[in-house]
Amino acid sequence: MKRRTFIRNSGICTGAACLSSLCLSEMIIAETRDFDFLGADFIKPIDLKLRIKPICSARVHSEAYHGPCRYAPLEDLTPEAESQGNKQSCDSFMKNLLAMQHPDAEILTPELVEYPEGDMIDPSFFNKLEKEVNDIDLFVTTYRVPGLERFKKPVAMVGQGVTNVDVAAYYRDRGLEGYAPYMWDDFSELITVLKTRKAISQTRILVVTNRLDKPPYGVYSSINNLEHLQEKYGTTYQSVSLEDFFCEMDRIAGDKTIQKELEAKTKRFISDAQNVHMKPDTIISDIRFYLTAVNILKKYNANAFAARCFELCASKVPWEKKFVPCSALSMFKDQGIPASCEGDISALMAMAAEMYLAKKSIYMGNPLVEKENSLLTIHHDVPGLKMKGYDQPDLPYEIVNFTDSGFGATIRYDFANDIGETVTLGRFHRSGDHMLVVSGKIDGSFDVLKYGCSLGIKIRMDNIMDYYEHSKEFGHHLAMVYGDYIAQIKRLGKVMNFEVVS
Repeated sequence: MKRRTFIRNSGICTGAACLSSLCLSEMIIAETRDFDFLGADFIKPIDLKLRIKPICSARVHSEAYHGPCRYAPLEDLTPEAESQGNKQSCDSFMKNLLAMQHPDAEILTPELVEYPEGDMIDPSFFNKLEKEVNDIDLFVTTYRVPGLERFKKPVAMVGQGVTNVDVAAYYRDRGLEGYAPYMWDDFSELITVLKTRKAISQTRILVVTNRLDKPPYGVYSSINNLEHLQEKYGTTYQSVSLEDFFCEMDRIAGDKTIQKELEAKTKRFISDAQNVHMKPDTIISDIRFYLTAVNILKKYNANAFAARCFELCASKVPWEKKFVPCSALSMFKDQGIPASCEGDISALMAMAAEMYLAKKSIYMGNPLVEKENSLLTIHHDVPGLKMKGYDQPDLPYEIVNFTDSGFGATIRYDFANDIGETVTLGRFHRSGDHMLVVSGKIDGSFDVLKYGCSLGIKIRMDNIMDYYEHSKEFGHHLAMVYGDYIAQIKRLGKVMNFEVVS
């Protein structure tokens, strides 16, 4: 990937919004075939791997003899025969493990450890593990490994019962993580869930606001205790004032070289659309907002984004600069970056869980209940082009102005293309300790080309009033992902210690 770096000698910005010294002294732009400004060196939690350490273990007896637990022919019970059998079993185990080719897994160098009748493993084995244990997310074993619990790492053993459930029960009783996946398909799902937990723990949210101590005006039910998210899940945050954000936006607007890059990205955004229902020359302001957000994400090593729309609007700067955040939020999600409307952290946390589990872009919006039709409708102008999967082609889209004035580029997708498909919708409770999850089938769409925050999807749901009763506890805004992920989210809730209400 070709890259160019622009060095600035001054942090001084121009424009009325420049009230501080955040303006970046270095600007990196990655030239790609799409709208990506993030660059190849930008670390996304969704791309992290679960680092798995395989350990093949077995007892090797000092000599061949029969007894209550030994009954095979004596020639098969010699130390040499047992060691040879252990190596063959380990080879078979590793063959099955590697055959999964799990995209979320990094398989580390396997270890084979044998111990005598006393079940005491040589300390040198644990000394060796000690050197790499900080880089290990999960041990997967073939049998008991006496003493492995000292590292307090998750341990899994694949099987159909007996030893693997025995080991899991032992670990859990000691307050540790022990898993007994039922054969390899179940182990594959466990990897996805544990990787999702790891990704959430590595998520750092950038919140654009002047009032972090108060909930967003339009979403009182949003999680506002961000310290609790850090304590419970490892999710951190960084706030940036509107003045600092607009300062960087002004700097970009005044740079002629960056302007050329913006024009190229804007041209690509327009040319890939099926139709454009606004003046093309106004769209560059929305791409400038997106690049500003990218630069500040990089400044603070953040990898999730939340802008408080009502606060932006009240500043009147979007009116002056002719932009809205909508298309930027869609673009972030299409690159695996959770990004929520209205600064809603409850929706963002649900979005992160769904996105990392499903590897799909997420739609979010305001849910309205039509009791008589058993329909849930959701509207917001933030669909993703990768809602069918990051490994799938972009969905077709049109560009529509958000405001009656003609500015504010928004991406529009016709959900009627997917009638009958199952979707999962979720939202975290304001406490951060519970997640509401429901599912339904797409029944149509509405206001695809209408200006305003209007793009909508119709979802047919059973027991829709049950959802409505729960929504009184969880609030509004739902994050939607294509597919049925309720079972996986429930499993995620167990390993992350949050309650799932479905």
